[in-house]
Amino acid sequence: MRLLRPKPHELRFFWPYVRGTLPLRRPGELRRYLSREGGDLLYLQAAKGTPGPAPFPPPFILFGRWRNDEGIAVVQHLHASRKEKEILITLATGEKLASDSELVITRPVTPFEARDYAACGFRELERIVLLEKELNGLPSLQALPNLEVRRFKRKWLQEVICLDEEAFDPFWRLDARTLLNISRQCHRNLFLMAFVDGKMAGYAIGGVNGRSSYLQRLCVHPLYQGLGIGKALALQTLRWARGRGAMEALVNTQEGNGRALGLYSHLGFREMDRRVIMGKGRVGCAFPGESPVSWARAEDPSRGGRKCGER
Repeated sequence: MRLLRPKPHELRFFWPYVRGTLPLRRPGELRRYLSREGGDLLYLQAAKGTPGPAPFPPPFILFGRWRNDEGIAVVQHLHASRKEKEILITLATGEKLASDSELVITRPVTPFEARDYAACGFRELERIVLLEKELNGLPSLQALPNLEVRRFKRKWLQEVICLDEEAFDPFWRLDARTLLNISRQCHRNLFLMAFVDGKMAGYAIGGVNGRSSYLQRLCVHPLYQGLGIGKALALQTLRWARGRGAMEALVNTQEGNGRALGLYSHLGFREMDRRVIMGKGRVGCAFPGESPVSWARAEDPSRGGRKCGER
């Protein structure tokens, strides 16, 4: 077997299998994703003389870029039978690590799926907790002194990115493209900003798809944590979702994020499942939390000391 990349006119055959994986609404957007946004699609071609008809579509794997980091590839979609998975994952990962990536990671996968990746040399990178809540009986909003919550405006984008850098570790920070993609990922979307005395203190992104809603991002500047701003943003997002017909809310966070887990528990969320992010890097490549050999570039010194703008 060997790896191949589909020709542009062949992408339509893969589209039905990946359309639910990415926030892409038309087949032509897959072509743009592969040519302009760091995506890569590889498929297995059976060796000549292999008995039986060739599978359609062939086993394939779709990679994307983690945030805006060109050195980290993320497995967005994997389509293969049980016996083909190990061959596909091993060959495709080797191809990415030998060419344009220092690290290949998975999306959050089940422990069962994680075993497939572990068999190919991946190891655990992060544990993710999935939580859910029914959207009935939501508590009323309580006013906080000097807190103003407003809808996001594009002119605040750079300030939001700065705030995100202050609040999250390098691996979990968002770049502008990813942030905007998240903010329009669902059929209905909400992007809220929190200001305290004119200073940007936090933001929340939520979305609704039918009866389900998603608290996709909740961020509070470290200087304003513990003041109830995260709770206020989350509640306003949940009440907005309920008003648009959603019956449940879903959210996820890292297993080690005790502050976030405490907030979600206080809001009535309960754990529904757990996932694992697996990773495999080049020899000498450090994972997040380890010796920062390759991860030092995530901490751009030119950005050190910037403060979030005021309004």
